[in-house]
Amino acid sequence: KAVMFMQSITSPFLLHLNDGWTIESADKSKCADLRVPGDVHSALLASEQIPNPYWRDTEQSLDWVHELEWTASTDFEFEGDICKRHILTFMSVDCIATVYLNDVEIGRCNSQFKRWEFDTSVALKLGKNALRVTFHSNSEAAADAAARSTIPTPYLSFNNRLAHYNFLRKTQCHAGWDWNIAISPLGFYDDIFLS
Repeated sequence: KAVMFMQSITSPFLLHLNDGWTIESADKSKCADLRVPGDVHSALLASEQIPNPYWRDTEQSLDWVHELEWTASTDFEFEGDICKRHILTFMSVDCIATVYLNDVEIGRCNSQFKRWEFDTSVALKLGKNALRVTFHSNSEAAADAAARSTIPTPYLSFNNRLAHYNFLRKTQCHAGWDWNIAISPLGFYDDIFLS
């Protein structure tokens, strides 16, 4: 698999899509530029819209960030062969997200630890394309999964401030730990490209 992946990286049709991203909250109250790799908290901090979450007891005052839905957007130009199959690859998406290309849903993500590849055949077009990723609230997804579970699954409330993250394929210390704050970041932790 590693060899095949390296071959795809050197493909003449590879288009890196790390640049030009913005994020916006579902309630339209916040927007900022998003560096990739990067996350929503870092973008808000860089644009001075939130205080440093690691400063004193700021952490809990920023729970609204992980409780909201966020949309990351970028545009790109495609000048390749539209008749060929092209794959949109996200090396790491944190964590629950829906991917849209030109307003057509092309995939969903539910694990931070997996490389996601989506066929763009139904949506890719020559010229300008709009790519959008909606990050759904990790804390809401965790609560929903726990409510649907037929097996009671406890979590360590004294060690994890945010409940039921053991239902998510996500770094568990994002919900709190004895050495970490609980801010539950959302974002892209590696490259994004079209091949």
